[in-house]
Amino acid sequence: MTHKYLYIPIEVKVRELHGKILLAAVAASRGYHVIFGRKAELMGLMPKMPRGTFIGLWAQENFLAFFKTLKQRDFYTVVMDEEGLVTFSDAMYRNLKLSDQTLSFIDTFMTWGNYQSRVVGECNPVHTPEIVATGNVRFDVLRPEFLPILQDEVANIKQEFGKTILVISSFGLANHFEGAENYFNSLKKNMVIRTLEEEAFLRNYAALQSDAFKGLLEAIPALAQKFPDHTIIIRPHPSENHAPWAHLAKEYSNIALRHDGNVHSWVLASNVIVHHFCTTALEAYAAGIPAIAFRPRKDDTLETNLPYWGSLEAKNTAELLIKAEDIIQGRLQELKDIRAKAQPILETYIQNLGHHLACDVMMDIIDRRAPIAECRITNIFIILHLARNLIVDLLRRLKRKFLRNQKNYVDHKFAALTPEDIVPILEFLAQIRPELSSLKLTPLDKFTYRLHAD
Repeated sequence: MTHKYLYIPIEVKVRELHGKILLAAVAASRGYHVIFGRKAELMGLMPKMPRGTFIGLWAQENFLAFFKTLKQRDFYTVVMDEEGLVTFSDAMYRNLKLSDQTLSFIDTFMTWGNYQSRVVGECNPVHTPEIVATGNVRFDVLRPEFLPILQDEVANIKQEFGKTILVISSFGLANHFEGAENYFNSLKKNMVIRTLEEEAFLRNYAALQSDAFKGLLEAIPALAQKFPDHTIIIRPHPSENHAPWAHLAKEYSNIALRHDGNVHSWVLASNVIVHHFCTTALEAYAAGIPAIAFRPRKDDTLETNLPYWGSLEAKNTAELLIKAEDIIQGRLQELKDIRAKAQPILETYIQNLGHHLACDVMMDIIDRRAPIAECRITNIFIILHLARNLIVDLLRRLKRKFLRNQKNYVDHKFAALTPEDIVPILEFLAQIRPELSSLKLTPLDKFTYRLHAD
């Protein structure tokens, strides 16, 4: 028996899960056996898996060997860069995120929009991938027909916290989980940083980011005091050290640190969000939630303006308090004017902003080239794989018990994936699109699942 297999890795659960499950469900309804789950586990599975289509998240040089191996096995290789929307300058994005060697082993690069298509098209790989502006499934689930999928989470947040100001932290360089120098060393080891020029650029950006980080540490208590009837929710980036934020939450009764649940739910439950150079600001724009960009220092050589379009701006605590009060009091004309000007610009960056669904366009493209595998995933394979992973998990637990100070960065970013996370999303999708009903979900291990219709 033959099957079409589609492999979908998820790097950050809180930003990608709903969109990736939507894509998986659409693919399964078209006859694919979809294997999806946490990036580390799924990549570890790939040498054993049947030939199929792999949707990668990256095109850096450190993934060259991985994509080369897939091409040697006649996989159809696709990349959709989850961090390809809010980037540095075009040249620096190409230097840091797009390796010509890796692109030579990628068949199709699915971009956020026409702007990114142009940037990727200016690379010079030996074999140029097909470049298609599809949009991203993260914006699909912000469409009105899909927003009810989050309504229970949104209602629970509002019931627990009442009125909220959501602070989206995106300080992975200035406040990294593993420490700044350890993080820079890992970027060098993984060939993300390859030259002294690239390292100097990132260190300069880390300094700019540090200014904003320190500024928010001072501004958040002022927000808490100015708006005592609101809860200030701090939402750290998955790569960050939570300790500085946790200190604030301990000091003020109306400040809370939360990193659980889908980030979209927290955005939709908010009266206003505060951010700095963050893709979530554009997701808030798409969902119609007012946003303020906190920018104590501007440097056009380090940052682009994309994530700030559609937001009010504040350069210090005093301005932040004024802008927040304007929004909370309903004085929104300035924001409406900014959003109106931003819409046509943002549509060149985000292909599915208010138009087609990215999940359908992506699958139409994949359908044209998806290979068919003669082999299949058997029940014996699943049983043996589950048994192996139970042993590996036990050994990891024992290792952590004896090395008590060991930190696990992967678990910090993405700690669990259970059927309870997945099934409610599938049930809701089936209500919106009946063709997505009657899909079967099977665990391959505690972080990877198979979804199919037959």
